[in-house]
Amino acid sequence: MDIYDQILENLELERELGTRTVEIDRALLLPPQLATGETPVVPGPRPSPLTPQPEIRALQPETRNQKPEPDPPPPVAPAATNSSGGCDIAFLTGRPLSPAGAEAMAKTFAAMKRIKPDIQVVLNESRKSRVIVLLGSDALKKLLPTARPVRGQWIQINGVPAVMTFSPDYIFSHFQAGSPRERQAKSEMWEDIKSALARLRV
Repeated sequence: MDIYDQILENLELERELGTRTVEIDRALLLPPQLATGETPVVPGPRPSPLTPQPEIRALQPETRNQKPEPDPPPPVAPAATNSSGGCDIAFLTGRPLSPAGAEAMAKTFAAMKRIKPDIQVVLNESRKSRVIVLLGSDALKKLLPTARPVRGQWIQINGVPAVMTFSPDYIFSHFQAGSPRERQAKSEMWEDIKSALARLRV
């Protein structure tokens, strides 16, 4: 049995198994008679028209009837923040907050929104504000290098009332998590922030 007979035998098996597609090298299907111009004779029974015939196709990418993919939409630039506009309370830090400190401030802002839903609060933005909350002594020294830091004490910064309270990073680094002293520091920080909210009604 030569290679051509083996291929025909494999095709017959694939047809019986119901295989719809068989991928083979076309060069293997050329019998020796084609080289001399003779008409090849295929041995074996003629396939029944009801029997699913295996399809032989070349491995080529289909390009016909394909629609080109639409161009992606242009990127949308984020809305610009109006840093020159005013706000109600500006929170200022002397150094960037850690991820834990930033998360704590996000929770603080959410709690403030529950008390006063329409409040405008910013963190480290150069906006004109009605009240300033300084998070830690570094924030105070950055604006007033000679000032004496006292938590909860109100001062004036360029005519704007300002109060200094704990930085969340200070609480996390100086007190054991869940300790009474940490809970007390968080409570004192929250009281200072509530006093800043009360200043807005004055």
